Amino acid sequence: MNIFRMAYKPKYSDGEILVSFKEGFGDSKESVQNFCCKLGYQISDENYKHGKLYIIKTEAGKEREAIRHFEDCPEFTDWADRRDIRLESRWGYLEQILVVTKGLHENPELPKNQYDQRIDEIDAVIKKLKKT
Repeated sequence: MNIFRMAYKPKYSDGEILVSFKEGFGDSKESVQNFCCKLGYQISDENYKHGKLYIIKTEAGKEREAIRHFEDCPEFTDWADRRDIRLESRWGYLEQILVVTKGLHENPELPKNQYDQRIDEIDAVIKKLKKT
């Protein structure tokens, strides 16, 4: 089996969706919270780390229904979809790798032991990334 031909398989979060709101409207958390309450949903206390999206709490197993509720309001929302925590995990690991790599790029004259330590950090994160 060729692993490069395997399709990506998301790992969706149960009871959560992501919603992108229209520019201007989505800038006010209070407006978004009021809107979500009118639809019967709540904003998660967790801030989404990968863009200006809101994590909306739903009943587990009813994520698709919640997505339709938000999609039925195109004057307020750009899009809604399931929250893919596998993708978020990959982005987090890749960001860690970029930070360490940037540090190495900016300081290539580090002593060998410090340089090797940073390379080992990258290697450890890559091993975690491969498991996602």
